[in-house]
Amino acid sequence: MRVRVTLHGWYRVGVDAPDGLIELTLPDGTDVAGAIEALRETSPLLDPLGCLIMVGGVQVSLDRTLSDGNEVGLYPTFSGG
Repeated sequence: MRVRVTLHGWYRVGVDAPDGLIELTLPDGTDVAGAIEALRETSPLLDPLGCLIMVGGVQVSLDRTLSDGNEVGLYPTFSGG
């Protein structure tokens, strides 16, 4: 299956995609955690436990199973005061 992943913020650092958009081909049944693992070589700053994950504009968890054509957005979380 093919999914489109858009990296936001510092997740784009070192990625060879100026707009942060990466298309992945993954086995059927892959979940978000599997997609992030596939991206770790491309974007070593990805932290699966420290990111906001959106699929189709809805926040989801790491165990969400992806479907062909899904659009995934990965946003780094941060805090401050």
